[in-house]
Amino acid sequence: MTRLKTQLPAWIQAPLHQAALGIGLVLLYLIISAGLVWTGTLPGNDDLMRLVEVRDLLGGQGWWDVSQSRFLTPEGGAMHWSRIPDLMIGTLILVLKPFFGAEGAEHAALILWPRLLLLGALSALVLALHRLGAGRVGMLVGAVFFLVTHAMVQFQPGRIDHHGLELVLVLAAFAALVSANATWRSGVFAGLCIAAMMSVAIESLPMAVGLIGFAGLIWIVRAEAARSLLFGLAAGLAGFAAFFYLADAPGPGAGREVCDAYGNFHAVGLILGGAALAGLAHATERLAHWRGRLVAGVGAGVAVALTSVAVDPGCLASPYAGVSLGVMQNWMSHVTEARNIFRLASSNPGFALSVFGFALTALAGGLFVLRQTDKPGRASLVGLVALLALSILVTAWQVRAMVFAHGLAALTAGYVAGALWPVLMARKGTARVGALAALLLLAPTSWQTAGVWISPKNDTKAERAENRVSCRSTEAMENLAALPPAKVFAPIDLGTAILAHTDHSIFAAPYHRNVGAIASAIEIFEAPPEEARQMLQALGADYVYACPGLDEMELYASRAPDGLAAAFAEGTLPAWFTPVEEGSPVYAVRRDSVAGTGAKAS
Repeated sequence: MTRLKTQLPAWIQAPLHQAALGIGLVLLYLIISAGLVWTGTLPGNDDLMRLVEVRDLLGGQGWWDVSQSRFLTPEGGAMHWSRIPDLMIGTLILVLKPFFGAEGAEHAALILWPRLLLLGALSALVLALHRLGAGRVGMLVGAVFFLVTHAMVQFQPGRIDHHGLELVLVLAAFAALVSANATWRSGVFAGLCIAAMMSVAIESLPMAVGLIGFAGLIWIVRAEAARSLLFGLAAGLAGFAAFFYLADAPGPGAGREVCDAYGNFHAVGLILGGAALAGLAHATERLAHWRGRLVAGVGAGVAVALTSVAVDPGCLASPYAGVSLGVMQNWMSHVTEARNIFRLASSNPGFALSVFGFALTALAGGLFVLRQTDKPGRASLVGLVALLALSILVTAWQVRAMVFAHGLAALTAGYVAGALWPVLMARKGTARVGALAALLLLAPTSWQTAGVWISPKNDTKAERAENRVSCRSTEAMENLAALPPAKVFAPIDLGTAILAHTDHSIFAAPYHRNVGAIASAIEIFEAPPEEARQMLQALGADYVYACPGLDEMELYASRAPDGLAAAFAEGTLPAWFTPVEEGSPVYAVRRDSVAGTGAKAS
């Protein structure tokens, strides 16, 4: 082995270079395999909406205008999204367009962008493990575990929503902060990542607060050695927070008076937080004891928090505080990523076990190793364990934070594996068996297998999932796309697909700023057919797209047996519905009044 090592080029003998080569080869394989098997169907509503946003931007829509002109709602199609992902995906399309043409470039970007984010996530994770001293085994285990966690859902072909980018920024910021020789540059980079993740999506707020708190912990423990890092973080936070406030959508002005996106509340917190960190760094010499630094740090944090609250007290409420109770009960409660741990465990206990089993086991492993760690690396491990614990708590509130919990759990598990490996190799008997069992228990696949055992494959759920995907596909909407641009009424879950696959306008999609549209869609589908007809005519709907077998339609039918959705399910529709083609799920809405029933639902 030594002989072989001496024959290798010097650059490849370094652990990080070996890891980079391995990651590169894995990524190349994943890109090629994705290109061969991906059908072009985007996984979720947010991916479809992101594609529409990118197309609008490339088509000339204003940089600060992220509203949807084809989203006909009382709120005007308002969206709360950032332009940062649009810029990156759009740039990739423009770069690829000369080689693949417009359609081919878009298709290639939908494959490449998630994989490039995966490269960033794996690189940051491996770099963090290297800086934590996890060794080659820890880096390998962390990377492999990451590739089989639920976080990987965010890096699949077509997954162009913002969640993957958020995780990359979290891991990159953490890797910057744990450097043993961190300079002001590391701090500036971490500040950039934190400000960017806040601008991309406000769901990053807990992770941003956690990372800033982690930097404060490093300063409390290391004092003068971390002073430069803290100065850099202060400059990065304040500077980039102001930059994104001005440069990202919706730009400065009334559009920032919000709590469900990067608004005045958050910008003030980051900018003042940067100023407070600079003040703490400046006072390092006068705060000789760690207790003094702790008190000063906590005091600064409280002052910044109180000032932010004074700017907009409403931001202490839930981001969905403006959503009506009816919409919460009839729509929001059925959105998987918005469920808490109790609703998730009751509806899908196997999935809940796979999500929380891995994360909690990694947390337990991190706490165990923490007790054995000497002082030089203790602060970094404390920060990692605290961030993981925070992400688990947020995931328990809303399962959408699972991407953070599993990304940080893979990082923690890699560190634990690196610590257990010498025990596995050096000892025999019970100690070795125990270490091996611990490694197996850490593996996310162990918990996924247990989850499948608890909740075996449900053919009904699988069929509904397939129906949902097929209803959104390009093929399912061929008849609809062939029609001249018109106004289409459809289930909430199909709105974004219609925007992405056709030139039509819609009345509802699953976005909380357009809560009036959501409530209206529910009301129409659950109303008796004649009442539904009057409401559709009042909206000015030209067509109804009601894909058969969609679980949303089944839910409406079960709640309102005499409603319009039930009429679709039963196979008979009022005569004022006219199918645009035999067997098509697209129906024209007749303007004149016709008695009786007529068209058969397909």
